[in-house]
Amino acid sequence: MRIHRIASAVLALILIAPAPMPSARGASAKDTILGCALSPAHFGHFTDRDFQTFFDEAAQIGSHVTWIFQWGELPPVGSFQAVHIWAMQRHLSLQLWLSPTTLSNDRKLPDLPKSLAGKSFADAEVRKAYLDEVLELASLRPEVLGLATEINFLAANPKEFEAYKSLAHEAYLAVKKRYPDQVITISFQWEVMRAHQQYAMLQQFADSLDVYALTSYPDAFGEPSKVKVPDDYYSSVRKYLPTPRVGISEIGWSSAPP
Repeated sequence: MRIHRIASAVLALILIAPAPMPSARGASAKDTILGCALSPAHFGHFTDRDFQTFFDEAAQIGSHVTWIFQWGELPPVGSFQAVHIWAMQRHLSLQLWLSPTTLSNDRKLPDLPKSLAGKSFADAEVRKAYLDEVLELASLRPEVLGLATEINFLAANPKEFEAYKSLAHEAYLAVKKRYPDQVITISFQWEVMRAHQQYAMLQQFADSLDVYALTSYPDAFGEPSKVKVPDDYYSSVRKYLPTPRVGISEIGWSSAPP
């Protein structure tokens, strides 16, 4: 969805920034469960000032910053360290999300590094590379580590979906063995799940995460003027997940079409 597309453009600023920017005087994170996606102003043409302003405002709004990036276009390790420093300076925690499925083709294909292009989640070398990547991200000790985003889209490709389910479980066990306290999550697109009655899928990942995450863009699937959001729009998830931890990892409403 919208947040993911920022990843590649972020790199230009991080790679040219001479050093982490100093924190604004008095800036500190709020005591809240709310957070902001990594989204500085002037998309594609960021400046140092845009990043400083983003982190200052993020600290006024919430307690953490979420960064989602595609596996096929991973930023260099140094960029994670830079973003982590910017966040720490403002008392913000960092949530890192690896997205292993494509943004195109209805998100039903693996998004793999170029060296693995054309392969499947069922292939041994893909699985090893994914586990290695997840463990490297876990070594950065983010507040929350996301193994996948909006994974229910992949259900349209049953072979890859089944292969990824077992891979996610392997990744969960590998991270927990090395970093027992790491909080792990996977997100599901809520509007798609509601439309296609995919609720049974949630239990299929019960042994692969610590907290379920939902993404929600109610106006993105249909005519915005006709969208209705009833009082139990989100709380209805408790019919299917009565007790597990559940959070909303992405939420938004377009300011203008499309």
